[in-house]
Amino acid sequence: EVAVICMVTSIVDYPVVYLQGSNISLLHALFGECKEEGAQTMCSIDHADQIIISLLLCASIKFVLTLFTFGLKVPGGIFVPSLTIGALYGRAVGFSVQTLHHYYGDNYVFDACRHTTTCINPAIYAIVGAAAVLGGVTRMTVSLVVIMIEVTNGLQYVLPVMFAVIISKFVADALGDESIYIEHIRLNGLPLL
Repeated sequence: EVAVICMVTSIVDYPVVYLQGSNISLLHALFGECKEEGAQTMCSIDHADQIIISLLLCASIKFVLTLFTFGLKVPGGIFVPSLTIGALYGRAVGFSVQTLHHYYGDNYVFDACRHTTTCINPAIYAIVGAAAVLGGVTRMTVSLVVIMIEVTNGLQYVLPVMFAVIISKFVADALGDESIYIEHIRLNGLPLL
């Protein structure tokens, strides 16, 4: 069973450029700022539609593969895959907003960006998305905010991260009673300590 899942994961992940490396290297790229532009980066406005579709496709693939692998009876995690899925969705939203700002300029909702050179940073959206998904999955709140601030070394992002974590916890609580860890213990029929 494990060998089949590993083979399927490799076959599905390898053709997709963003999924060829490890989750940690992908998170590093997603949390990174756009300093250089190129066809292979996640920052090229000229290829915005391809990048956004690729990010959303990668997030969907990671979600489906995480569903299968978390249900296996082998040691595995949901912490880093949840971070990765949230960061992929967040980066896609952030890059979409950055692309809209690029094409529409400092009009309408982007009026506050008039006096700055870099107003929209997709990396911040990735950080907030990662925190939101992980907060919804694990139901952590304060400790997750501290972890995200420590990982990203970005104390200035504490308010959006806090807001996203609290909203995701409320939504997750409305959809189910317990975190995924407690539900997994109950599904396996293990005693809850």
